[in-house]
Amino acid sequence: MDDPIGSQWGYADGMTVASAASLVGRLVNVTSQNGTLLLNISPKADGTIPDNQQQSLLGVGEWLAVNGEAIYGTHNWTKFQDAGGGGRGGGGGGNIRFTVKGDTLYAISVGNYPATINIASLAQGQAPQGTIKSVTMPRQPGRIEIHAGCSGLHVTAPATAPCKIAYTLKITGLK
Repeated sequence: MDDPIGSQWGYADGMTVASAASLVGRLVNVTSQNGTLLLNISPKADGTIPDNQQQSLLGVGEWLAVNGEAIYGTHNWTKFQDAGGGGRGGGGGGNIRFTVKGDTLYAISVGNYPATINIASLAQGQAPQGTIKSVTMPRQPGRIEIHAGCSGLHVTAPATAPCKIAYTLKITGLK
């Protein structure tokens, strides 16, 4: 997918620029569908990259520093999304995208950091072959509390978010 960073394909005074969160959302969505994202930046006539574009790109870079393993070298899973989720304060649905690398399934929750995540695609009897061996989050020490049930894999997220935008669960043991 070829997409501009802002409201236009070339630089113009007053153009709006996508936030890092919006760009990460695009990247995760495209990758989960086995695609690639070509992001068009819009330099000024003198070749400089405006500060707002730089800030958005740096935000994507910060996210990739934590979650890049869920993007680089991955491919699509049998489903690209799940409408699981949760949210701090007890509400809201989620927006989960999937990628795969080897025997690792990545479930990326796009949006606000959730207190809990429910992955309906991993419900007992519906999950792919294998047994979940571990569920971790990049840069989060220790185990994450999980419970496999009829309505999905229920994950209690650590109290502190590992990054600011979208949150990755690394699930091992499935085929």
